[in-house]
Order: sequence, then structure tokens, then C-alpha cells
Amino acid sequence: MVEIKSVSEVLGNLSFTASFCCFYVLQIVVYSFLTTRVPKTFGTDKQRAWILTGLNSAVSTATSIPYVVSFFAQLHVPLPERGFQQWNTSTSMFCGYFAAYLVADITLGVNFYPMQMGPSTGYFHHSLYTLLIPIGFMFNLAGTFTLMCCTEIPTLIMAMGQINQTFRSDLLFGATYFITRICLHVMIIQQFVVGYPGDKWLWLFPASLFPLHAFWFGEWCLQQIRLRRYGSGGGEGSGVEEGVAVETVVVSLKERIG
Repeated sequence: MVEIKSVSEVLGNLSFTASFCCFYVLQIVVYSFLTTRVPKTFGTDKQRAWILTGLNSAVSTATSIPYVVSFFAQLHVPLPERGFQQWNTSTSMFCGYFAAYLVADITLGVNFYPMQMGPSTGYFHHSLYTLLIPIGFMFNLAGTFTLMCCTEIPTLIMAMGQINQTFRSDLLFGATYFITRICLHVMIIQQFVVGYPGDKWLWLFPASLFPLHAFWFGEWCLQQIRLRRYGSGGGEGSGVEEGVAVETVVVSLKERIG
């Protein structure tokens, strides 16, 4: 059975709370620095909206690498006993950083790029993740959350393409999305079911996000089919925001940040 921590224990974790406060301020400073020092690179609301998302996806991807290696190296070991589950300090600091990104992006989005923050794909998505992080701590799942941050790889690819069209690759985005947010996600859910025999309901923690990811991938696939059937026109609107199809010559859908 999983030992459940109290809310006070979670908030009293100095590594988590100090990391959250420090990185929240740092990300506001980084955003201000980049938008004032290199305004040509971040000249539009869309480009500015991807600053924190791009940085977060890069940090999250890099941080998750040792967790992913440990996960696959110990597939024969029950999930709760995997080595990365014991990396308490580094995991706490990273989760504090990730939570800081979510709150900072909402803060900046409200003030500087409100049109880029959709009600479901921006505010709801960020609020849900902000809630899941401390819940993960309460159920000793922070290590698994950090592992799953490898799913930020497609976000990094999309962020690079949104900031600079030279780096855009819809197919690379789709391939990494399918591998991480569909295949790996299903595998982790299965590992939860097998690894927590006394707490079968814990699989709901990773499974709660899967329908949203599957829906976004389905929208991306439909958008790619439309592009190949009717042509993209070569414009900016022919692309795909991370997980959600954007404007095409046929259909306009809301963009997603995060």
C-alpha cells in the first residue's frame, strides 16, 4: 500500500518550495530579458508565448533522460521499487521548477499574450498539471512524473518551429508525439497496474491525461490528412500547435500552449 503524505508535508518540502519560488522569479526575468534584448526574434505574441514553453520543454526533456534510462533498465522490477523513485532531492527540485513554469506561463499569458492562452489548452491544462504535481508528491509519484516529462520532446520540437520556422518539422513532431505521449504513456499505465497490486486505482494518475493526449494526436492526424489532400498553401497557419491542429485552408482550430 502506498503511504500517503499530508499537504503540510508536501508544502513543507524545502527542495520543492524553494525551487518553485526561485524558478518562478527566474522565468519572469528570463522572459523580460529575451523580449527586450532580442525583440526581432520574439516580435509576435505567438513567438513570445513559446519562450517559457520552449525553455521548459528543453529542461524537462534533459532532466527526464536518467529517469527514462533507469525505467527501461529495470523493467523487471516493480515500478514502486525502481531506482529513480528514490531520487528525492533532484526530483523535488525539478517538480518545483515545473510548477513554477506553469504558474509563470499563466501569469505572463494573462498580461502579455492572452490570445495565445486558450481556456482549455492553456488555463485548464496548466491548472490541471499544477494540481497533479503536489498530488504526485502525496502519493510518492514525483519520480514517475519526472519520468513522464520525456513527453515534452514533441513540445520542444514544436516550440522551436513556432519561434523560428526554419526548425519546423511536422512529421518529426508527430513521430515523437506518438512514441512518447501514446506508446510510452500506455506502457507506463500498464506498469502502474502491475506495479501497484494493492492500489489498483493509482493507474488513474497517469491515465487521467491520456484521453487528452490521444484526442490531440487524433486532431493532428486529421489535420495532416487535410494538408495532403488540399495542400498547405505554405503559410504560417498550415502548421500544427503541439497536440492540436491549427488553422489550415480548410479548418481553423485553437492553438495550444504548454
